[in-house]
Amino acid sequence: MDIDDYTIIREHPRHSRHQSGLLTFDGWSLDAVAVLDRAAPGFLLHILGASPKWRQALFLALGTGVLPNPDDFLMRAKGVVAGERPWGAVQQDLAECLMAMTPKEIVSAALGEIPEGLAGSLSKIGSQPLRHAGDYLRLVSLLTATDPETKLRAKTLLQVNRLDADLISAVLELDPIALIPAILRRVKDGPEARRLNQRLAAIRLVCSTATDEALRQSLEDRAPNFRGHDFAQAWLDKADRPPVVCPALDEHPDFERVTPASGASMGKEHFNCLGSKAQKLIDGTWGAWLWKPGPLFVAVTKCEEGDLLTGLYAPGNREVEREHARMVKGILTGLGVTCFTRRDPLESVRLLALGRFEDMDFEEFGFG
Repeated sequence: MDIDDYTIIREHPRHSRHQSGLLTFDGWSLDAVAVLDRAAPGFLLHILGASPKWRQALFLALGTGVLPNPDDFLMRAKGVVAGERPWGAVQQDLAECLMAMTPKEIVSAALGEIPEGLAGSLSKIGSQPLRHAGDYLRLVSLLTATDPETKLRAKTLLQVNRLDADLISAVLELDPIALIPAILRRVKDGPEARRLNQRLAAIRLVCSTATDEALRQSLEDRAPNFRGHDFAQAWLDKADRPPVVCPALDEHPDFERVTPASGASMGKEHFNCLGSKAQKLIDGTWGAWLWKPGPLFVAVTKCEEGDLLTGLYAPGNREVEREHARMVKGILTGLGVTCFTRRDPLESVRLLALGRFEDMDFEEFGFG
């Protein structure tokens, strides 16, 4: 007896059979199916040969709780409830009822009514169940929401051509301005969505031009080949309000703070590599200023013990004149910045030392 003969004898509809043979599945849904198969032998075999569309209707019914609470389902499907019957008989009734129903009938009986977009969403999942039973509840909740933001999330999800638990997590996590189908396809899962959200939050913090409209337009422009790192780097180069490192220097008229937005032009003008320091300039622990009378560049590192001068540079990284170094250090000390000066080598051996005098030599903080 082949599978089709078995289907006809059991009077189950042919439309539920999958044309390419038996397809296995596992996870939470297999445990639930095993319960129904014990009550109605052949239920598992029916599912293994069912179409992906029928399977997803079944998985949704199981995910929304039809097995522990079958009354509403049976009432909608057959006009009967479990009543006082033995639980095994109820499970058998449920299994046989499911095998005789179409996907549309199963979803309707499970939910009462079919939310708009649900049928299409189920068809995008494939033959395997979503990772957790609760993923089906999350999908239904998305599609039945009435608040504008969640409706936008549902609309975005409906525009992608595949669906899985990771994409549902991603669309629920994404910043509303990033709810763009092509971005969702690239983001792929919840952790990546949270990473993009963190980048957006940082961009808003350090870029005065990062309005919602500007950020969304930037996302749309990059959507076909979106990469989170490149997107963040492009905005980093526009950062014009990095976190304050040393307020006293920001307020002093002789000092001009270097920002990622101004670093490239200032670096070009003064022949140094300020433009490559954008990442350091926004981490909240390091800052650079132009001392205009020099001109000299001052680098300050924010330490637990206070602000520390960690670099003093002339344009083109030329040698800093001793007089200028002492002058700017005197100003910085008065502003509460700790300054150190390296001691000269012993006079008796100084002529043996090779290389020029450098007032500061903190290589790890250098401009390059």
